Amino acid sequence: MKLGITRSRRFCVNRYLTQIIDSEQNSLIVRCFRRPREESHRKPQRPFGIGALSCFGALTLLWVATYFAEAQSVDSDATRDLTGLSLEELYNLDVIQLSVIGGHTHPAHEIMFGYQFMFMDMGDHLSGTRDVSETEILKHFPSASTGMTVEEHMVEVMYAPTNKLTLMAMLPIKSIDMDMVMDRFHFTEHSQGIGDLQILALYTVLGSVSKGNRLIVDAGMSFPTGSIDEKNTILGETFKLEYPMQLGSGTYDFRPGLTYLGESKKWAWGAEALTSLRFGRNENGYRLGNEYGLTGWVGYAVTDWFAPSLRVNGRIWGNVHGADPDIDPTVDAEGDPDRQGGRRVDFLMGVNFFVPNGIFKRTRMNIEGGFPIYEDLDGPQLSTRWLISAGLTYSF
Repeated sequence: MKLGITRSRRFCVNRYLTQIIDSEQNSLIVRCFRRPREESHRKPQRPFGIGALSCFGALTLLWVATYFAEAQSVDSDATRDLTGLSLEELYNLDVIQLSVIGGHTHPAHEIMFGYQFMFMDMGDHLSGTRDVSETEILKHFPSASTGMTVEEHMVEVMYAPTNKLTLMAMLPIKSIDMDMVMDRFHFTEHSQGIGDLQILALYTVLGSVSKGNRLIVDAGMSFPTGSIDEKNTILGETFKLEYPMQLGSGTYDFRPGLTYLGESKKWAWGAEALTSLRFGRNENGYRLGNEYGLTGWVGYAVTDWFAPSLRVNGRIWGNVHGADPDIDPTVDAEGDPDRQGGRRVDFLMGVNFFVPNGIFKRTRMNIEGGFPIYEDLDGPQLSTRWLISAGLTYSF
């Protein structure tokens, strides 16, 4: 029977009061009662298979259809001479991975505005590489997560003072939902707002776009503009949300990296190593673990406006150092600073579009989706089911 919000809350209160009187573990229930929740009204997440197969099926069909369409073309791109093209035209021919920071290099004095969307769906639990059930988690914690979604909108601005140097600023806007269960009651935690501002510089140290191979040094900082004090108020009680629900790190983080870009006629490939090194502790007494990323990709320019791509992306991230005194680590695993680290490798397939002429000239769009092929978590933690991203940029 579905209860209204007021009736549901009254029922929850009466149930918890009864448990406080009758249970032998009064202290545990009192601790849970201090963090009351409301019943979730979110619809259940679609199974991974349906969403992922629909996404990748559409991408595959588009890829195959465009490939065979090109086979019937009389275009002689494979033998054309690129030596007479300007630097700007060579950049326009480049198959750029919009989701890779080091791929965003530009010719001198060019300005770019961009937008990126990312969505990640999480469900089921892993401890190491072992599946862990909710029942097992509830033997150790009074509440457990059942699912989580992360939605991010990234605004980007870039400027190239020279052919070798590109400056960029990125600001994310996040929306995070985590479904929870406690004593068979289901509820949802929510946080939303801006994340940490990133300012970076990309400098080409070897090669050039005209030579087909480039080595780029990435360096930048992440500034603590995202909140680390996100709270929910339910049943008149306010509580601090767990570490994965916070919007920022609360620290100034150094972001060094190294990117290799290669291309030959219609093929483009590359690799990037990027890290987040965190220093000190934030005002709540902790810092997030360092992050280390390594990705590699290959793309093929089927036409001058369309290029499919494949990418493998690996990440390692550490546990939280220190602890927020307002987050109780005994209520759920997400509040335990020693259960936040992990390792994951994603397989991603994408399509890249470029507008070479017309009113939208020099506009790029990218759609990329994938899923983990390896995951090892210091859990129990929610496992990633699938993720998808889309980007749009305009240069002038």
